[in-house]
Amino acid sequence: MRHGKKQVKLSNTASHNQALIKNLCNELFRHKRIVTTISKAKAARMTAERLITFAKQGDLAARRILLSRLGKYRFITHSTPTTDEKLLKRTVIHELMDEIAPKMKLMDDARKAKNANYTGGGYTRIMKLGKRKGDASELAILELVGYENVQIDRQNAALDAKETKAKRSKSISERIKAKKDEIKKESK
Repeated sequence: MRHGKKQVKLSNTASHNQALIKNLCNELFRHKRIVTTISKAKAARMTAERLITFAKQGDLAARRILLSRLGKYRFITHSTPTTDEKLLKRTVIHELMDEIAPKMKLMDDARKAKNANYTGGGYTRIMKLGKRKGDASELAILELVGYENVQIDRQNAALDAKETKAKRSKSISERIKAKKDEIKKESK
């Protein structure tokens, strides 16, 4: 019998489940939103909420607990070109302790002001997406509450980068001609 066992069984070995949830939590804190199956999202949600609670404490003991649960997962991957050493050494734990946890503390204070019985939690949200085309498993989005616009901002930044790259790919004569056309439009 499974009395008192909250952990979701994902039909894997215990070590595989632990590694899976660790990776899901790392990616959630890194990207603020992930798409996965509903059962994996529910399993990762419990762990993520608990890790955010530890991060809100902000002391050395909490940092060590986070290090044991999340590992030294880098925030910036090697495929991203950058020369900033401080940014390259940044881990998901830094992101969680320095950016996510203070925002969640503010959210907790606002919730506590509205409701005196509020005890904490509710830092993540699961939204159902529907069935996956390949194997018809139910998909869901697991995201951090308060970071809804992060994905939209990233998409807008990617579009801007794409437009500037398209502008740079033009030859010099095409750029000069386009600039002259802009000046003519402005003067009219």
